[in-house]
Amino acid sequence: VYETMRFTAESYKLFVEWSQASIALLEKRPGNENYVDCLRGAVLLRSGRYPEALRCFSRTRPEGHLRPTVLLLTAQCLYRTGRLAESEWALSQLVSESPHDSQAHRWLGIVYHDLGAMDAAIGELEAAIAANSTDWRPHGLLAQIYFDVEQYSQAAEHYRRVVAHHVDSTATQNLAISLTRLQKFQEALDLLEQMPRSAEMLALMAECQLALNNQARAK
Repeated sequence: VYETMRFTAESYKLFVEWSQASIALLEKRPGNENYVDCLRGAVLLRSGRYPEALRCFSRTRPEGHLRPTVLLLTAQCLYRTGRLAESEWALSQLVSESPHDSQAHRWLGIVYHDLGAMDAAIGELEAAIAANSTDWRPHGLLAQIYFDVEQYSQAAEHYRRVVAHHVDSTATQNLAISLTRLQKFQEALDLLEQMPRSAEMLALMAECQLALNNQARAK
């Protein structure tokens, strides 16, 4: 649940209040130390206090259903603090133990991307999609990888999935560029006409109009 949360200021406040109340209840009973540290670490992670969150996670001795959560959140902290090799190790461990964990695959794909291991990143992102086809986020990074190497057909396929589920101006712009490079000018134009005007977008619109023999509108 934590991984899929999208916080507004108000919902973040409620999350913190709920977490603090839960921690207070858990602390009243012995044997809940791992849960307390995990929940406290999650709040610190969400607050951007990564070193403090890592200290909480390092105190846990997670077993059973708590272990995947602690490994994933620890890996996120390590990633946020630039410790990519350690984050990769934690995520690889999690993937080996929970091969159908879509978030483990997605985050491992992110780490591989930042390490420059693009083939490995693509493999993990595709595994994330296979594990959870409703999550648009792996499509976003896959689209960017393909777009950067000018594989516009694959880029467009994944950008379509992103813009269908999420408002993202960069994804929409890159989808329009990909469609133009694929000579799908009408589809690109339909998309561009819904976007705020910029010099680059106007130039793309003119290119599409010219390709569609609409010289008058291209001026």
